[in-house]
Amino acid sequence: MEVDRKGVWFDRVAAALAALGPALFAALHRLAVPDAAHDLAVVRAVGGGYTGLFRALDTVLAWPLLLVPAGTPAHRAAFAAVVATGGFGLCLFVLVRGVVRASMPDATRLGPLLGLASSLIATLGTSVQLEGTVAGGAVLGALLAVAPMVAFVTGPHQGARRVRTAFLLGLAASYEPGLGLMGLVFVASHALASRTWKISLREGAVLAFAALAGLAPLLLPISRHRSLPELAASVSRFASPLGEPGLGHHPSVRAYFLGELGVVAVAFAALGVFALLRERASRPVGLGLTLAAALGVGIVALGAPAGPTRYASATLATVGLASVLAGSGMLALARFVQNTRVPFAGASAAMILLLELAIPARGADDASLALASRRKNADAGVRWATFAFDGLPPESAVLVLDPALFHRALALRAQGAWRSDLLAVPLFDVGGPAAGPALVKEPRLSSLYRDMALYGAPEEYSLSQLSAVRPVVGSFDVHWDRRLARHFVAVGLFDRYSIEPRGPSDRRMARDERAVDLAERSREAANDPELRQVTATMLRARAVAAGAMGEREWIARTLDDLRVVAPDDDVAARLVRSVVTGKGSLPGGLVTASRP
Repeated sequence: MEVDRKGVWFDRVAAALAALGPALFAALHRLAVPDAAHDLAVVRAVGGGYTGLFRALDTVLAWPLLLVPAGTPAHRAAFAAVVATGGFGLCLFVLVRGVVRASMPDATRLGPLLGLASSLIATLGTSVQLEGTVAGGAVLGALLAVAPMVAFVTGPHQGARRVRTAFLLGLAASYEPGLGLMGLVFVASHALASRTWKISLREGAVLAFAALAGLAPLLLPISRHRSLPELAASVSRFASPLGEPGLGHHPSVRAYFLGELGVVAVAFAALGVFALLRERASRPVGLGLTLAAALGVGIVALGAPAGPTRYASATLATVGLASVLAGSGMLALARFVQNTRVPFAGASAAMILLLELAIPARGADDASLALASRRKNADAGVRWATFAFDGLPPESAVLVLDPALFHRALALRAQGAWRSDLLAVPLFDVGGPAAGPALVKEPRLSSLYRDMALYGAPEEYSLSQLSAVRPVVGSFDVHWDRRLARHFVAVGLFDRYSIEPRGPSDRRMARDERAVDLAERSREAANDPELRQVTATMLRARAVAAGAMGEREWIARTLDDLRVVAPDDDVAARLVRSVVTGKGSLPGGLVTASRP
């Protein structure tokens, strides 16, 4: 009896370490100012608006933390991702324990050790830690992906397990459809392999109701839209079933998993698949884990973000399942070595298990370096925001045509780095929920909203009427009347609208005043893919305005600034060819921003 108590105590300590270790690591590296790649996640988590049909649970889980009167909203909401990181580690630990019990029922001490090491391989890795330290990170989705698997294989009562599993499958699907599909594949394959798939009609109805209850978070973003077309437009603009994409170079599927897990862990995962499918007792859980992991690899191959700035929940869940399979392979190799008739077989088996503990240590070291690099990019983002917005006139109305720039502004507000006197106006979606608060604060926007809704471009009267009561800054759009371009004068990265047209000398003086700061902030933004895109969008719009006016000197100066962040920009090349050949100042078909 004493041995059983020690085994239970050891199991509980290992489970606590599997949950608290990665959670504390993420909490210590939590960023008060996340990088630009997580703008949408931060906006959603702090309640700044649902960014599509999926991932509404980020808002729900972060809401209690926002009531704590300490720190910025983004800083407080990041604790939800920290808690999710710990929960993800605990779920992986339980999965490994289930695998060990199926393979070696008498291994009371080996199971907790393998479970701890295997879970830490995933949760102390770079991908999980990068997403677990910011508000709205993708770790919550990874937790929802593996939670149905844990619910299905744990618990004494089969009926209760099935109801919990159905509810969690619906909850995972409400976050991202691929996550629910991964859980469903595990459950279906496990049930078929263990021959426990038969259910009565009444139980099927109960399970269907539980799954529909899990889909309830979808009602939150749906309730924010007044019509189905508006909802469809929102989903296509901001949400992706594969996860919110990030910019930068995305590695191949093979390169990502080899870099994240290492060659040794991947080899052990392959061995674990063979070992689990070979034995009848472990075949159901082995088949479920293998097919779910294979589906996750397929989702990544279809385009789910796999770095370097964003990672999808399905990507993190696949890494977690691979670490569970790696633990199974480690167990199979240790058992094989221990059973061989050679000297020191037991010690050799123990050394194999110690090798697995070295894998998460390497991953934690890599994650520390990646988090330190991201902190530098975040500091550059703060300096960029200071240059872009602090130099604007007081009480300015900031007309935003690019959704990425608008969400950058909302994220800065959640981080406490946004000037409260500025009014962000989303001209790209004047009929959406985000446009209402701006109209309440400034009723003179009504005529501008009307022009955008009817014509897709503002009239000179609407802009002049608004600029008479507060300064108006923004960027020129190629679809606007060319005569409006002469009303804009540079203010940092933005252009200020003047009631009266301005001459070339006014634009030259305004640009020269902050030319040094503009060049320095542009060089900093070039190191961050998301900031580089936003900066290039704004400078590209200025280049198009210069082309509309036909001022060659102004075109040359603007293109010099644009080349810092976009050396091979197509719009810049076409503008140069148009001016050199003398076939008009503004080529047809130019676009100033990434339109949804």
